[in-house]
Amino acid sequence: MEIDKNYMIGHSHQQFFREKGAFKLYNTGSIGQNRQFINQSCYLKYDTTTQQVELKSYLHDIDKVINQMKSENYPQLCLDYYLSKKRS
Repeated sequence: MEIDKNYMIGHSHQQFFREKGAFKLYNTGSIGQNRQFINQSCYLKYDTTTQQVELKSYLHDIDKVINQMKSENYPQLCLDYYLSKKRS
């Protein structure tokens, strides 16, 4: 992909920032199913006044999610996916 202007993209579950010359590429990350740590949610904050971009993240209680999935009888395949992922 040629970077010929600034871009913000998402839905790849992996937060990142790249710069090529004067142009910037931001990926917001993922609130769910983070590819690095399952209990970390990532997002991007954009200030429309200053045009500043901040990559943000926070840790959450993934066991609460897993327990809710169990109580709602999610398929074991789904539970195994969450249980097999690394945590921060």
